[in-house]
Amino acid sequence: MKIISFKKSVLLVASILLLQQGIASAVFKYSDPTEDDIFSLSAEYGLEEIENYTEDPAAAADAQVAKFKEQYSDYDLENDLIPQAVNMLAAPLLKAAIKINQLTEDDDTILYLGRSPVLLYKTAQLLKMTNKGSHVHVSYSGTPNLETPENRKCGSDLRNVITPERLEHFYAYLDAKGLNTLTADSALKIVDQVGKGAGMNAFLRILRHYYLNHVGLDQLPNVTLLLMNFQDTYMHIEKNCYMFNPKTSTFIFSGSTKNPRYKAIQVKALALCMDESENGPLDALDMDVIQYYFMKAREYPAFRWTAEYDAFRDSYEPLAEKFEEALKLRFSLLLKK
Repeated sequence: MKIISFKKSVLLVASILLLQQGIASAVFKYSDPTEDDIFSLSAEYGLEEIENYTEDPAAAADAQVAKFKEQYSDYDLENDLIPQAVNMLAAPLLKAAIKINQLTEDDDTILYLGRSPVLLYKTAQLLKMTNKGSHVHVSYSGTPNLETPENRKCGSDLRNVITPERLEHFYAYLDAKGLNTLTADSALKIVDQVGKGAGMNAFLRILRHYYLNHVGLDQLPNVTLLLMNFQDTYMHIEKNCYMFNPKTSTFIFSGSTKNPRYKAIQVKALALCMDESENGPLDALDMDVIQYYFMKAREYPAFRWTAEYDAFRDSYEPLAEKFEEALKLRFSLLLKK
């Protein structure tokens, strides 16, 4: 066990207090939203400059899929990997889905964001838990519009950059999911697991722009994060990214970019307490092979926010049906115990 010196402990506590004092009041309170707040990469680099990059993000994504398909070409995915995945995931998914159900009120909207939580969404459907609250899955990937060291690489910029046309297409997708029916008094609970937090940071900013500019609300609905990979027994701190205090249910982004336009976000958050051990269920949910073959969701970064990719976004591999059948059978066995 690491022992932190008294001096370092004092400095750490002081840093946390300064962080809290500095941005605790920034609970989705900004100046009037502008398009510049969303189109940061476009404004930063210029679309013409970005379009001059030689790497095609679609080609890069296809190459990534081809690579892991080759890695698993000798495996019998149906008879080998499905049983292993069910053994690892069924019990943690069931436990987390029950906790989400306990945290859900009848009028809540539960939004499962991206691929990591899509099996929790499917678990809720299989166990008829979607009768309580309104449950919706939204495809979403990457860090759209956030400037990070990774996004400075050619290809990554193109993968994540938002244009006005792409944003409008994404907003139409959110409308189709029924999110435009929410009001400022509605409760919106977002399920995901958070690493560095850049993807969630970007989504919350997009969501703010969506409700204030597209839907026409005066403020956001009441947002709460349901964090798959956090525990409720200790504080989580990711340096220069965020701090989560389960005792006060506060999640504070400390400004994950150097862009002065971005101000810190504070939002309510609750921990779902899934097993975060190395090579455990959370790691499995982020594995390319499981996400590609077993989840009814596709990778959906900003470059795919066009009509051209609608059919792809809503497609899935045939093995996903077989995986769900095996998962449902395991749930019935677990519930009998």
